[in-house]
Amino acid sequence: MEIMARRAKITAIISEIDSVPPVREMGRRLIEAGFSGNHQTVFKDYLALGIQSKRTRAVRTELQRKQPTLPYMAEQVDKTRSQ
Repeated sequence: MEIMARRAKITAIISEIDSVPPVREMGRRLIEAGFSGNHQTVFKDYLALGIQSKRTRAVRTELQRKQPTLPYMAEQVDKTRSQ
């Protein structure tokens, strides 16, 4: 029962602030609202609800994949590593 109430509060907070906060921030907000748990609990709730914060590893990886690479920089890094 507490899980359902916590997840309902998570969706309410997201609606109130119109964005998905990082799991640690959401954990703090939930504690302030009287719920128990921590960032790991919030992470599991986000997964169960199908919610992704912009700071999750999957989202960061996808954003990095979309960024163009700079060949010149890659050459410079390779040269310094081989020395």
